[in-house]
Amino acid sequence: MTREGEYAAVKLVGEKIGYGNLMSIAGTLWRRMLRDSGAPESGAFYPTCPSFIDKETFKELGTEMEMMRQDCELDQLIEEGKI
Repeated sequence: MTREGEYAAVKLVGEKIGYGNLMSIAGTLWRRMLRDSGAPESGAFYPTCPSFIDKETFKELGTEMEMMRQDCELDQLIEEGKI
């Protein structure tokens, strides 16, 4: 499947059941798959951006938040058609 096809598939499901619901279900299924395969469940996460997380939690997460910030910037560049 192409990246465009993936976006279309996610958009279809997201619009049908709600994007928050889609991400919640995907995170649950992802953790289940990791657990069933013997991998750490901590590998599954819920996507978000730093601006949606309170400052105290943000400080506690440190490096993970920096990685997330970079991912959000990458998403923005993709959205703007720059990459």
